[in-house]
This record gives sequence, structure tokens and C-alpha cells, in this order.
Amino acid sequence: MPLLSTEIELLRHFVTIMTSWSKYIRSGKPWGVIAAFLANELPDTLEDRGEVAYHLVREAFDRIFGTEDEGWHTFKRPNRDGKQITWIKAGKPGYP
Repeated sequence: MPLLSTEIELLRHFVTIMTSWSKYIRSGKPWGVIAAFLANELPDTLEDRGEVAYHLVREAFDRIFGTEDEGWHTFKRPNRDGKQITWIKAGKPGYP
């Protein structure tokens, strides 16, 4: 499902806020946090909107930042339980 322009703009605003804080520039955000933001903006009537949003994260970041490993990248980091989760961060891999 193509990402709607409204959701793209809401995410762009969210990312602007997120990247304006030095903490987030250094560490990124969990993929699931971005997906949850998108899910909350999708219509309530959309079936499986959490799953839809999860798969829209890549499209959104491609549109906002460019292709993966050029404009943004992912990395794994353990959560509190030690489970490895995917994080997403603007910039190329190795970007400080």
C-alpha cells in the first residue's frame, strides 16, 4: 500500500523534531516506535494498521532521506530483556 502524503508529512515533522535533539541524532529510534507513530496516523478503519505501518517505515524513510545506507540505515541494539531489535537512524552507517 503506498504511503499517503498526509502520513509522509506527519512523519517528516516527527523526524524533524526527532533529529533536532542531539540524543536522537546519535542513537536513532527503534523501528517499532516509528511504526507506532505511523499506525496512529492511519485510518482507524484500516485492518491490521499496525502491520501496515510497520511495512511503511522503509518507504517513508526512503522518501524523506533517500535510499537505505545512503540517507538512512538500520542497526541492531538489545532491549532491556537482551532481545536484539532493529533501530533506524538518519545518515549513512558509521555516521556519528
